[in-house]
Amino acid sequence: MDILKWIKNNRNGKIKVENDLIEVFHENEEHSSIWINATNSCPEGLDILGDFYKKYDGMDLFCSTFKIAASTNTKYVSNVALLFTLNDLKEEVKESNIEFPEKAIPFMYQAGIGYYAVAKSGIIYEWDSELQELSGEYDSIEEIFNEWLNAISKSDYYD
Repeated sequence: MDILKWIKNNRNGKIKVENDLIEVFHENEEHSSIWINATNSCPEGLDILGDFYKKYDGMDLFCSTFKIAASTNTKYVSNVALLFTLNDLKEEVKESNIEFPEKAIPFMYQAGIGYYAVAKSGIIYEWDSELQELSGEYDSIEEIFNEWLNAISKSDYYD
């Protein structure tokens, strides 16, 4: 999935590129920060996610609705920590006693929902933080984003 193409098609806005950071100022006044992976290296086990770790190194999307962990370094904007690392997320998941099937690797948090982890099989598991249980299985991040987009398009909150 090409995240910038998905954004252009679904949550368009003005794109600003500075050094290792792409910022999107969405037309609906949301904001996204996407860090560029300067090394093109991918953390072990996450190459299955494609560009999300090969081309990029962490994302804070749609006013922190989705946070895709950075591989090794906390990410800052204007000296404010916006994004945690994979190790930080792994520790948080461990401390919360969350166990994903297939030794899946936690990589993303969705506000109001919970955590996501990807398995070697390519399945992305969703953990509902409120219910404290697995609540979904997805074939791609795009499927998760499309489900979110469909849900918010039916909500009065985003009108």
